[in-house]
Amino acid sequence: MALVELTTHTLQLMRDNTGSATAILVGSGPKTNIDMTARVPSSGRSQVRLFQLDTSQPIPLKWTDGVVVAYGIRNPAGFTFVNGTSSGLTAANTLLIVDNGASIDNVTGVTFANDNPADEINRVTLSPNETLPPYFGFPDCSTLWNPEADPTGVPQYATFSRGAQFSFNLSTISSDSTGPRNDVWCQNVTNNQPPVFNFQASRNPFLNHSC
Repeated sequence: MALVELTTHTLQLMRDNTGSATAILVGSGPKTNIDMTARVPSSGRSQVRLFQLDTSQPIPLKWTDGVVVAYGIRNPAGFTFVNGTSSGLTAANTLLIVDNGASIDNVTGVTFANDNPADEINRVTLSPNETLPPYFGFPDCSTLWNPEADPTGVPQYATFSRGAQFSFNLSTISSDSTGPRNDVWCQNVTNNQPPVFNFQASRNPFLNHSC
């Protein structure tokens, strides 16, 4: 499988009831710590793609032929299924994805304590009826783990709750009709899917790193 300029690749086979592999999920990381191109699904970065495995598929598989099932996940480091195996995009199934959060000290003009921002577990529903992949925020949004760690350096987060979504306040997209990607934008689930679990930075569980 040919990939382009991606730094990490996490794999997960999907199997049918007989145990035969029917599809493969491939996660891709960012090109840089704060990768602005991850906002766009076609960039191929910080996302998960699904490839059906059958005799009609050309070999090697092309990265651009994969179905984007989620994007804006900075560094998908592990996968697991909630309901066991699935045969690909033929039936709904719930996928959990571990995400390594960004290191943003002095990157966006904000210096956080070591336990912010949080690492995450994101939930994706794989469905044949899904028309648009969900956006999980990177590089615009992240998750707060401990607001009390930063009341002096970052006082605006002292009133937030653990798990709150906040913005890195990066440059806006000129064609973005939803407004500036600030805290309010990040807290709107229409724009940004929050994680189902969050963890102190560098403390996330690795669900699965192999096929």
